[in-house]
Amino acid sequence: MDAMVKIGRIGKAHGISGELKAFVEDAYWEDFLNAEILFLEIRGQHLPYFIEDIRSGNAVLLKLEDLNTREDAQMLHGKDIYLRKEDILPDEARTIIIEPGFERYTGYNIEDEANGLIGKIEEVIEMPQQMMAVVVYRGREILIPLNEQFIVRADTGQSVLHMNLPDGLLDL
Repeated sequence: MDAMVKIGRIGKAHGISGELKAFVEDAYWEDFLNAEILFLEIRGQHLPYFIEDIRSGNAVLLKLEDLNTREDAQMLHGKDIYLRKEDILPDEARTIIIEPGFERYTGYNIEDEANGLIGKIEEVIEMPQQMMAVVVYRGREILIPLNEQFIVRADTGQSVLHMNLPDGLLDL
């Protein structure tokens, strides 16, 4: 089989028509947007899926052929996304740079300067005023605002989001 490159993973189902949230590594955005087919790793096999539509806003929504219900989409939650190595553009051929939103931090751990490790970002959700990270902290789900004011730096190699959270935020 062709050599595969992991470019991201599938998030939760969105809506009722089989759409999925997709989280794609920054370096592979252009490859993802140009792809007609992607591969999902299921039971150790790279299975092909044809892309029907990609929509981008606060989250990247992906519609794959033959996935027409929420239940179909939910079965793919958490699966790794791959492209064939030959479908990855060489650096000199890249023409666009897309800065994805805070959704790219899903799966990262949050480490606060004062409190240390807080927990893993389970999901990023859009609230009326800002994007929020859903994190399980001390056995309960909390929301942490994602904004440049609180983010100190993102360690993409270790998947850690270093933050300086306001005092008392974790006690709410």
